[in-house]
Amino acid sequence: MVVSCRWVAVLAVLSVLGACSSSEDGDDGDDNGGSAAGGGAGDNGGGAGTGAAVGTELDADMLFSPMYSAYDGGEHIFKVPAIVNGYTGVEWSAEDPSMVDLVRTGDNSVMITTLKAGTTRIIARAGALSGSAEIHITEANPADWVLGEQRYNNMVPLPAFDPMMAMGMGFDIPSDLSCRNCHGGGATALSVEHTPQQTGGYSDADLIAIFTMGQKPPTAGWRSGIPMFIYTMLHTWAATEEEQKGIIVYLRAMEPMSQGSIDFGGLFNRDAGM
Repeated sequence: MVVSCRWVAVLAVLSVLGACSSSEDGDDGDDNGGSAAGGGAGDNGGGAGTGAAVGTELDADMLFSPMYSAYDGGEHIFKVPAIVNGYTGVEWSAEDPSMVDLVRTGDNSVMITTLKAGTTRIIARAGALSGSAEIHITEANPADWVLGEQRYNNMVPLPAFDPMMAMGMGFDIPSDLSCRNCHGGGATALSVEHTPQQTGGYSDADLIAIFTMGQKPPTAGWRSGIPMFIYTMLHTWAATEEEQKGIIVYLRAMEPMSQGSIDFGGLFNRDAGM
């Protein structure tokens, strides 16, 4: 499949690639996040909890909720950060502590490392208040990561073109374009991060819809400076089912990295449709 657009779209692409800053992410997080889960003492916050009832007072302030990650038997490390906005002295635990390792990274944040596949709940307590969020951990294997890494970093470049020559003519974008053109260190275009610190709130199906159809879930809203039709055009990529799972596993295994306002994007304020 080759994506073709007319010269108006070409000019728009040029404008976007030239003017977008890394905080205008049209892929992996909206400008609706919270503070990054960074720094801190690194105290172990794991354990089965205190046995006290878990309420729902903090649920709306927990990011991500729900959370998504993966586990491939221990070959790669899969982390996802969590944070409770607006609170201090937060204590963290897991409903099933055998599934995750929890390390505090700040007064209201934690870094979660997966230990096995499955689903459990991450519990946060701040004084008398408490809340929880599910974490869904996809079962994977090291071969998935290898396949995803190859597709993500396949070195197929974004074509160079002259906008004056493109007027009135179609402009073809390879359907197997490398994700590295716009994401991660050394990107030639936007250098937008989509580590678990930006994407941990997207399910596997959500992420596949993003990079194969250019479609975010309706609950994610739209706050990017990139026009929707340009975003869709730049995120309609060819990938086999095996490559799709591989890309998911590869993304989940990235080291969480802050990129400011787009951290914890995606499904925040979903009830309000943001």
